[in-house]
Amino acid sequence: MGDSYTKGEALGVSESFPFQLINSLYKESLIESGSFKIIAETGWTTTELKNAIEVGNNTAIYDLVTLLIGANNIYRNYSIELYETKFQQPLQYAISKADNNAERVIVLSIPDYGYTPFGKKQKILRRQKVQ
Repeated sequence: MGDSYTKGEALGVSESFPFQLINSLYKESLIESGSFKIIAETGWTTTELKNAIEVGNNTAIYDLVTLLIGANNIYRNYSIELYETKFQQPLQYAISKADNNAERVIVLSIPDYGYTPFGKKQKILRRQKVQ
Protein backbone atom coordinates (compact mmCIF):
# COMPACT_ATOMS: atom_id res chain seq x y z
CA MET A 1 0.00 0.00 0.00
CA GLY A 2 1.30 3.42 -0.76
CA ASP A 3 2.23 5.83 -3.51
CA SER A 4 4.34 5.87 -6.68
CA TYR A 5 7.30 4.25 -4.91
CA THR A 6 5.09 1.28 -4.06
CA LYS A 7 3.41 1.20 -7.44
CA GLY A 8 6.67 1.51 -9.35
CA GLU A 9 5.65 4.51 -11.42
CA ALA A 10 7.23 4.44 -14.89
CA LEU A 11 8.69 0.97 -14.30
CA GLY A 12 7.82 -2.35 -15.83
CA VAL A 13 6.04 -4.77 -13.49
CA SER A 14 9.20 -6.84 -13.02
CA GLU A 15 11.05 -3.72 -11.85
CA SER A 16 8.42 -2.71 -9.28
CA PHE A 17 8.98 -3.04 -5.55
CA PRO A 18 6.20 -5.63 -5.00
CA PHE A 19 7.49 -7.87 -7.79
CA GLN A 20 11.11 -7.60 -6.64
CA LEU A 21 10.11 -8.38 -3.05
CA ILE A 22 8.15 -11.50 -4.02
CA ASN A 23 10.94 -12.61 -6.36
CA SER A 24 13.53 -12.19 -3.58
CA LEU A 25 11.41 -14.13 -1.09
CA TYR A 26 10.95 -16.91 -3.65
CA LYS A 27 14.69 -17.07 -4.43
CA GLU A 28 15.46 -17.36 -0.71
CA SER A 29 12.87 -20.18 -0.42
CA LEU A 30 10.84 -18.10 2.03
CA ILE A 31 7.74 -18.55 -0.10
CA GLU A 32 6.71 -21.21 -2.63
CA SER A 33 4.82 -18.85 -4.91
CA GLY A 34 3.30 -15.48 -4.64
CA SER A 35 1.05 -12.84 -6.01
CA PHE A 36 0.37 -9.34 -4.87
CA LYS A 37 -2.29 -6.66 -4.86
CA ILE A 38 -1.18 -3.07 -5.14
CA ILE A 39 -3.20 -0.39 -3.39
CA ALA A 40 -1.18 2.61 -4.51
CA GLU A 41 -1.35 5.59 -6.82
CA THR A 42 1.13 8.20 -7.87
CA GLY A 43 0.73 11.36 -5.81
CA TRP A 44 -1.18 9.78 -2.94
CA THR A 45 -0.71 11.23 0.50
CA THR A 46 -1.72 9.49 3.72
CA THR A 47 -5.16 11.12 3.38
CA GLU A 48 -5.72 9.76 -0.13
CA LEU A 49 -4.62 6.26 0.87
CA LYS A 50 -6.94 6.45 3.87
CA ASN A 51 -9.83 7.48 1.59
CA ALA A 52 -9.11 4.64 -0.86
CA ILE A 53 -9.11 2.14 1.99
CA GLU A 54 -12.46 3.43 3.22
CA VAL A 55 -14.18 2.95 -0.15
CA GLY A 56 -12.41 -0.29 -1.04
CA ASN A 57 -14.00 -3.68 -0.57
CA ASN A 58 -10.94 -5.84 -0.04
CA THR A 59 -11.77 -8.79 2.20
CA ALA A 60 -8.61 -10.77 1.45
CA ILE A 61 -6.00 -11.63 4.09
CA TYR A 62 -2.34 -11.63 3.10
CA ASP A 63 0.78 -13.34 4.39
CA LEU A 64 2.75 -10.11 4.16
CA VAL A 65 1.70 -6.47 3.82
CA THR A 66 3.98 -3.52 3.08
CA LEU A 67 3.19 0.12 3.71
CA LEU A 68 5.11 3.05 2.25
CA ILE A 69 3.21 6.33 2.33
CA GLY A 70 4.09 9.89 3.18
CA ALA A 71 6.55 11.04 0.52
CA ASN A 72 3.81 13.16 -1.05
CA ASN A 73 2.93 14.62 2.35
CA ILE A 74 6.50 15.91 2.48
CA TYR A 75 6.45 16.98 -1.16
CA ARG A 76 3.30 19.05 -0.53
CA ASN A 77 4.80 20.48 2.66
CA TYR A 78 2.04 19.04 4.86
CA SER A 79 2.77 19.08 8.56
CA ILE A 80 4.37 16.11 10.26
CA GLU A 81 1.43 16.17 12.69
CA LEU A 82 -0.99 15.54 9.81
CA TYR A 83 1.18 12.65 8.66
CA GLU A 84 1.27 11.12 12.15
CA THR A 85 -2.52 11.39 12.47
CA LYS A 86 -3.42 10.13 8.99
CA PHE A 87 -0.82 7.33 9.03
CA GLN A 88 -2.63 5.48 11.81
CA GLN A 89 -5.57 4.24 9.71
CA PRO A 90 -3.47 2.79 6.86
CA LEU A 91 -1.22 1.17 9.46
CA GLN A 92 -4.18 -0.43 11.27
CA TYR A 93 -5.63 -1.51 7.93
CA ALA A 94 -2.30 -3.10 6.94
CA ILE A 95 -2.27 -5.03 10.22
CA SER A 96 -5.85 -6.19 9.66
CA LYS A 97 -4.96 -7.39 6.13
CA ALA A 98 -2.13 -9.42 7.72
CA ASP A 99 -4.66 -11.31 9.85
CA ASN A 100 -4.10 -8.87 12.74
CA ASN A 101 -0.47 -9.94 13.01
CA ALA A 102 1.75 -6.83 13.09
CA GLU A 103 4.81 -9.06 12.59
CA ARG A 104 3.61 -9.66 9.02
CA VAL A 105 3.58 -5.93 8.20
CA ILE A 106 6.61 -4.09 6.85
CA VAL A 107 6.56 -0.30 7.13
CA LEU A 108 9.09 1.34 4.84
CA SER A 109 10.62 4.70 5.60
CA ILE A 110 9.61 7.81 3.71
CA PRO A 111 12.33 8.85 1.27
CA ASP A 112 13.88 12.17 2.23
CA TYR A 113 13.52 14.39 -0.84
CA GLY A 114 15.82 17.00 0.67
CA TYR A 115 18.86 14.88 -0.23
CA THR A 116 17.88 14.34 -3.86
CA PRO A 117 18.81 16.62 -6.77
CA PHE A 118 15.08 17.24 -7.28
CA GLY A 119 14.58 18.14 -3.63
CA LYS A 120 17.56 20.48 -3.59
CA LYS A 121 16.32 22.17 -6.75
CA GLN A 122 12.83 22.58 -5.29
CA LYS A 123 14.28 23.64 -1.93
CA ILE A 124 12.37 20.91 -0.14
CA LEU A 125 13.45 20.93 3.46
CA ARG A 126 14.94 17.84 4.98
CA ARG A 127 12.78 16.57 7.82
CA GLN A 128 13.91 15.55 11.23
CA LYS A 129 13.46 11.90 12.16
CA VAL A 130 10.00 11.17 13.59
CA GLN A 131 10.16 9.52 16.98
